[in-house]
Amino acid sequence: MNMKNSILNILCLAGLLTACSGSDDRLPVVEEGYAAVRFTASQAVGGQTKAGASTDGLTANGHVAVYAWQGKTPAEAEKYAYSNSYTFHLENNTCNLVPLSGEMKLPVGEGYNFYALSSNDASLLAPAMETGNRTVTLQNGVDYLMAVSSSHKVEGSAGSPIPLTFRHIATRVVLTVKPAGTDGYVSATGLTASIAPIDSTGSYIDLSKTWDAGTHYDMIYWGAGTDVTGGTPLDKANGQVKAASKTQGSDTEFTVSFILLPVAGKAQIPLQFDFTGIQFTVSGTPANKRYSAVLTAPDGGLKGGSEYKITAQISRKAVTFNTSLLQNPWTSGEGIGVDEVIEVDPK
Repeated sequence: MNMKNSILNILCLAGLLTACSGSDDRLPVVEEGYAAVRFTASQAVGGQTKAGASTDGLTANGHVAVYAWQGKTPAEAEKYAYSNSYTFHLENNTCNLVPLSGEMKLPVGEGYNFYALSSNDASLLAPAMETGNRTVTLQNGVDYLMAVSSSHKVEGSAGSPIPLTFRHIATRVVLTVKPAGTDGYVSATGLTASIAPIDSTGSYIDLSKTWDAGTHYDMIYWGAGTDVTGGTPLDKANGQVKAASKTQGSDTEFTVSFILLPVAGKAQIPLQFDFTGIQFTVSGTPANKRYSAVLTAPDGGLKGGSEYKITAQISRKAVTFNTSLLQNPWTSGEGIGVDEVIEVDPK
């Protein structure tokens, strides 16, 4: 009888422990001496966002990778000590990083430096690290974001989330296409623009370079062991192809933008404009027309983190460009020169 009672008591105790563990399923399980670390995200201030330090410009479910060093910076360490993958979770004008699997757990201590990279895209993973402080090869058309948050203490108790202030580190070119003042077109059904890709061979993000969320510094480089901050365009406008949008309130003005890797100084970028249903007189017959052009970067190149705006004015047999730069949500930069404009199939 005593043996039976003992067995029953053991079974009851096991059931009680199982029930208790089930009630704590939502609590993070952290090893002794470690603490879970959480992150919030925002966009940088200083002319680089649409609405200050807010979530504007962050893509819901965009992929993020966070790398952590303790007591060292990437320039002093060959490899990050810890890393984790996340996505942007946007709600009520706030953004939290949600881990794809478990939370990042770090040994309790001081002097942690966090480096975050994002593709700002829900379907594209953040760039992985190829070495301790350099990523794998990059690609055009990706709105690469980066954030750095330094000198943090990780405590055993639940602390405040670590803020990550992201800024753009790729280059954005915005083209506005409209009729010329003289002999300009009077209507167009649509416009598709294409641009040559920037050769990405050997490109990478270098986490060891100087960083300031409110100040422009180059973070994308080419060539191992060098400080080349601009790539060379390929020779055909067969990279990104985008349908331009008609400007609100206008039947003739179009806008289209491209995200590129930074471009070397004086480099020439081929462009192509394909109009459908373009007319140069009210009674004219709608036609399809193609124009090609070469966009010449300024001496300093097209910098990462900068947005460059240019206006193309279309007449029957010519294209003129306004090369002045307008302020934008990314950062300021130099103007753009465009030459070698060719009307491919004049009508």
